[in-house]
Amino acid sequence: QDITIRHKFEECIDIPPNVIRTIQVQLSPTHRKIYETMRRDAVLQLETGLLDSINKGVLRNKLLQIASGAVYDTDGNSQLIDTDRYELVLDLVQEVPHALVAFNWRHQKEQLVIEAQRRGIRFAVIDGGTSQNDRNAAVKAMQAGELKALFAHPQTTAHGLTLTTATRTIWPSPPANAEWYQQFNKRIYRAGQTKKTETILISGQNTLEPLRYEQLEGKLQRMYN
Repeated sequence: QDITIRHKFEECIDIPPNVIRTIQVQLSPTHRKIYETMRRDAVLQLETGLLDSINKGVLRNKLLQIASGAVYDTDGNSQLIDTDRYELVLDLVQEVPHALVAFNWRHQKEQLVIEAQRRGIRFAVIDGGTSQNDRNAAVKAMQAGELKALFAHPQTTAHGLTLTTATRTIWPSPPANAEWYQQFNKRIYRAGQTKKTETILISGQNTLEPLRYEQLEGKLQRMYN
């Protein structure tokens, strides 16, 4: 009774492999200029000791928002910078029969919806504002193969949902929470999955995004080792 034995998921179930791969993207010149302006401001404030730990986190989050294509003003309104990333996401969606796509901020959801509508792709959205009935209907439609894509916030879909019709999970940008990241990836990589699956991480070159993905993976390794 004083012994605990831990088995990995893959050791307990026969399931095709899941492959994680990163797609590095370049920011456009305008996008890069805005990102670097904010980065220099953040570095200056850090060097002068003007930031406490809370405000450091706020600035890092702002840099991640900008890297993903928008910046929020003091009223919480998003100012769109670039849509290239969301065109790439929908290209990746169209490569497979069904895909699950995460979004972290409102502007990401909006751009995913706009691009999917432009391409005539059938999709549904799940976030904190989705009713339980609509949530159940979206999952049912996805599992029935009626949707090409499901766009979801990882916090609202991190546990319990089975979405094994999808074979590709796409992250347009890294989330803040390691558990959300891990559990969201397992919505398609779980019991009942009969096909090979893929997790795609989109990451802006020379931004905070690669570091954030490394931190997420590192935290998960420390949790389970």
